[in-house]
Amino acid sequence: MVFAAASTVMENQLKYPSKYIFPKYNPYDADILITSHGDCTHSVASYLNTSGPYGTMIRKNYFMEIENTLGTDKWKVQGAIIFPLDEMK
Repeated sequence: MVFAAASTVMENQLKYPSKYIFPKYNPYDADILITSHGDCTHSVASYLNTSGPYGTMIRKNYFMEIENTLGTDKWKVQGAIIFPLDEMK
C-alpha cells in the first residue's frame, strides 16, 4: 500500500509522467526499500524507467518521505527527490 501510494504521488510530481514505467512492488526487489518510521510515516527509495535515445531504457532513482493520515487512505508527501533533478515539476 505504501509503495502504490508513493508511485502515484511520484507520478503526479513528474513533468511528463506518461514516459515513465514504474516497477511493480516486489518485497524481494533489492532496488525497492520501504522503511516505516512509526506514526504512519514511511520512506520509500525506488526507481522508475524511461526510454532514452535509440530506445534504450534508463533507470532513474527516487527517494520520498510519505505520511498516511491514520485510519484513511490519504497520503501526504513530506519530501521527494528524483535523480537527475530536472525531471520534476
